[in-house]
Amino acid sequence: MMWLGEQLLGYGKIIQPEEIKQSLSEVRATQIRAAARDFFRPDRLNLALVSPLKSEQKLGRLLLV
Repeated sequence: MMWLGEQLLGYGKIIQPEEIKQSLSEVRATQIRAAARDFFRPDRLNLALVSPLKSEQKLGRLLLV
């Protein structure tokens, strides 16, 4: 029911699973790379890390900093 609700709210209609599968099969690697270039920009990358390690130095070595 949640999926149906998301379809109605997001698209104003129910999109059949077969239609979604067809649309996904038409996506090409070049389109994915282009989208990744838009979303993942080196000047905008951030990292959040939770670790049981007590020393920053140990974390730095793990991250190759």
